[in-house]
Amino acid sequence: MPSLQPSGDLVIGKSTPAPPTPIDPVATANAQSAANINTATQQQKLNLINSQTPYGSITYNQDPNSPGGYTQNVSLSADQQQMYNSLTNAQKLALGLTQDQIGRVQSALESNPTSPNLQMSLDYHGNPINPGQIVSNIGAPQLNGTIGNAGSQITGFSGSGPLQTGINTNQQFQTSFDKGGNVGTSIGGVDPITKSFSPGSSSITSSIGQQPSITGSYNTPGGLQSSINTGAPLQSSFQNTSLQSAVGPTDFTQDRNAVSDSVWQQAVSRLDPQYGKAQNQLDVRLANQGIGINSAAYGNAQDVLGRQKNDAYNQALYSAIQQGANEQNTLFNQKLQQGQFANQAAGQQYAQNQGLAQFGNDAALADFNRNLQAGQFGNQAQQQAYTQAQQGAQFQNQAQQQGYEQAMGAADLQNAAAAQQFAQNQNLAQFQNQAQQQGYQQALGTAQFGNEAQAQKFGENQTLAQFGNDALSQDTTRQIAAMQAANAAQGQQFSQNQAQAQFANQAQAQQFSQEQARQQAQNQAALQQWQMAYANGQFQNAAQAQQYAQALGMDQNAFNQALQTAQFGNTAQNQNFANQLQASNLPINQLIGLLGLGQVQLPSGPGYTPTQVAPTDILGAQSLAAQQQQNAYNSQMQQNNSLLSGLFGLGSAGIMAFSDERLKRDVKKVGARPDGLGVYLFRYLWDQAVHLGVMAQEVLWVKPEAVVRDASGFLAVDYGKLEMGIA
Repeated sequence: MPSLQPSGDLVIGKSTPAPPTPIDPVATANAQSAANINTATQQQKLNLINSQTPYGSITYNQDPNSPGGYTQNVSLSADQQQMYNSLTNAQKLALGLTQDQIGRVQSALESNPTSPNLQMSLDYHGNPINPGQIVSNIGAPQLNGTIGNAGSQITGFSGSGPLQTGINTNQQFQTSFDKGGNVGTSIGGVDPITKSFSPGSSSITSSIGQQPSITGSYNTPGGLQSSINTGAPLQSSFQNTSLQSAVGPTDFTQDRNAVSDSVWQQAVSRLDPQYGKAQNQLDVRLANQGIGINSAAYGNAQDVLGRQKNDAYNQALYSAIQQGANEQNTLFNQKLQQGQFANQAAGQQYAQNQGLAQFGNDAALADFNRNLQAGQFGNQAQQQAYTQAQQGAQFQNQAQQQGYEQAMGAADLQNAAAAQQFAQNQNLAQFQNQAQQQGYQQALGTAQFGNEAQAQKFGENQTLAQFGNDALSQDTTRQIAAMQAANAAQGQQFSQNQAQAQFANQAQAQQFSQEQARQQAQNQAALQQWQMAYANGQFQNAAQAQQYAQALGMDQNAFNQALQTAQFGNTAQNQNFANQLQASNLPINQLIGLLGLGQVQLPSGPGYTPTQVAPTDILGAQSLAAQQQQNAYNSQMQQNNSLLSGLFGLGSAGIMAFSDERLKRDVKKVGARPDGLGVYLFRYLWDQAVHLGVMAQEVLWVKPEAVVRDASGFLAVDYGKLEMGIA
């Protein structure tokens, strides 16, 4: 059985529950700030992941001088470091070759490739004619291949003064050693690069002759059937049946009360004579025993009989209430079964109506499908006739196309032979250049091997000299430390002079870049002007050809075939012109190759989603706790006010209420009155509601005039006769 609320002692009187302590905003803000800083620090540590890749590594080390407390270190692998050193040396060498290559680019740009002799006009039979002047030469763009002098670089600067290099020592440091040989700075024995080759001796075919005309139309059969008889209309609705969604009136209170009253009356009709007779027998027995009415024995005997009587009447009351509830459940279940039976019948009727409507729609759909198939059959026959006529015309055009393709194939064969000869000559030149490059690489490798051996010897000699100097340095460290302070000032001045020289060199480099960009802009403008002139010439030639063709009144199909033939020849001429341009662009491409050397692959960490750590919501947690405390306080105050208002309402209204302890359960004392009467929370035997009040048995001892015994023998209290003061 559930316990009453509140679970602790309820304080009723002048004192009320203390309100919850408010949140300290300063302490909360400081705690939230500290939590945010700690979260950010932990999140940074989680995201600092060391990476090891084939190109190198990325590591993070703690650094108290860094704003985040860590420093990122990037290290190249041995292969990538060697590639970086090699590329740096190769770029230095390429800068020298670039100056020589710019002159070759200038020569290539100034040489005008031979423009193709394009066929622009045809007569009715496809033979070339000369209708007028054709634009064939637009000139080559004048490009600037040199860059002006942007100023000289500063290669030396003032050291700001001599350093203090002498110390008090009798031993001499080793200041030189054997370098191990000379470093190779040039490569010999490399063959020259092949820069041109023969385009081939075969001529390119630009005409395939006149071809038969193309069939442009054919007869079509009759029209298509676009509509059919749709048949009978479909039935889109049918009679619906209503379902019973409620079981009717469910309030069987009167029936329940009638059964309970009947059972109660039957029990009372048996209990009243029984306990009336028992009371008379008890009175006679006590009188015969000489026990007075005001004696304790008399009261105890009457009390025992009264308790037995109350228990018998309570049991009869419980039995009457239970039988009334059983009767109510029986009536409700009967009503529910009636509603379910009615709904099943309505559902069966709905399914039958739906089946009839579906049968009618199926018949109408079958009629529609037959009409549709008849219309489709007619359209298929018309389509077959149309297809046969179309196939006949296509067969004629295919025969004409086959003759045209055979003539074009013969011309393609001749042009393919010329292109093959051109490609073979080009491959031969490339093979010679590859052989020259292989020789250059071998000579370069030999020189590098010699330089590496010399560097190894140089390092060994340097190590020996350094070992001796380290021994001397141990004796002179204290003297050097004294001189470092003086040299630091000179070093600072030296750094300032060096920075000033670097600034001047950067300005010179920026001026050189600006001059280079200006020259490139001029060259692009000249090239764009040449392209515009070339396009204008083509437009003029096309207009002249169209005007001449219209003047001859050529048939459109024959003119198109002749035009395709001429375009085929012009394409061949353009291919020859492109071959010449490729040969002239070769030094330009070589210059671009020198300027676009490969790049060193830097190590990079693997892709991953950064860890996100949400900071602790201290303010939200404290606000939630404070809100819960406030809700508990408000609930307790509301409960106190509700109980007190109910208790005071009984007294002000002069209500007579059952207060016999025999009719109450879950009794809990929550307070006391000034006159000593207890105040209790309790439930009556017949309901679950919580009530606040006094016990009639206690009131009998303090204020008996406020207690009344009803006909059933239970005690009630007239709250109007009680003072409502509560301590």
